[in-house]
Amino acid sequence: MANVPGPALLYLLVFGIAAFIAAFILVPSGEEERVKMRLGVSMQGVESAEVSPLIHGLRPLYTLLLPCVSWVGAPRYRERVERKFVTGGMTGMMTSNEFFAYKLLMSLLFFLLFVVIFFKGLIGWSEPIWVDLGILILGFCFPDMWLNGKVRERQQQIRRAMPYVMDLLTLSVEAGLDFVQGVGKVCEKAKKSPLIDELTFFLREIQVGASRQQALRNLS
Repeated sequence: MANVPGPALLYLLVFGIAAFIAAFILVPSGEEERVKMRLGVSMQGVESAEVSPLIHGLRPLYTLLLPCVSWVGAPRYRERVERKFVTGGMTGMMTSNEFFAYKLLMSLLFFLLFVVIFFKGLIGWSEPIWVDLGILILGFCFPDMWLNGKVRERQQQIRRAMPYVMDLLTLSVEAGLDFVQGVGKVCEKAKKSPLIDELTFFLREIQVGASRQQALRNLS
């Protein structure tokens, strides 16, 4: 160890601490995924019409990191990630493995951009180790912040569309249509929105054989 340069040893320590924290948080817990089976809720939903340019552009890179994260268990976290992609109207955009790989890639990119290029290369700042660790953690958490933002944005759009859709559905049912027929009429007449996308998916599930109870639980 005496021949190892001080800066190299410092960065090795930073990566070691970051790897330990990630392993401690994400290590398999031994618990089975039971959420999908509970109440018969599926993880299918509306697929995204657009893919984030950042995710699309970086796909070849984080795909290479898939073997590095395939060992991660974290079933509850995986279920939350999958549910957020469904809730955000982005079903099928990324698997939970790909999301883990994306988080790892963003952590490395943040470190390269801020620490190596900006701090070291441009301003020549010998930053303390806690700054390096903070940059790694920020990069690792960035995909979660992005995903949570997409979910909040879509839920807000659904809330804005809800009053008109509920009024139209009430009128349809009062006119003699049953609930499913009323939803179909709403999907025909209402302006396109995330709520209409979800109701359309609800109708498709019923058409392919799902029970109304099952489809409503998936909608919720």
